[in-house]
Amino acid sequence: VLNKEFSKAVTGDLSHPYRNLRNSWQTYTRWDLGVPPWCSEILMGHNSGGVTEKYYDRPDEERLAKVISNAWDAWLANGNVDPIPAEWDDLGQGT
Repeated sequence: VLNKEFSKAVTGDLSHPYRNLRNSWQTYTRWDLGVPPWCSEILMGHNSGGVTEKYYDRPDEERLAKVISNAWDAWLANGNVDPIPAEWDDLGQGT
């Protein structure tokens, strides 16, 4: 049901198989936005298992959001086009 509803909601140039969203997001975030792997790993819910990551390095949501926000700003400042249609609301649904 989720895949069917997703396919109806996201069409045209933005269409993408639901099952590939995590892969695509990870690739886009790292390679296009230049977000450091340690940050994208945390946002994906992964833990590298190292001592620092496991016990000491625990950034809060605000710090992680700042890294993504800075990467997005740099992406746009380099002349890249915003791939999200302006008419979308915060949930990615048409207004």
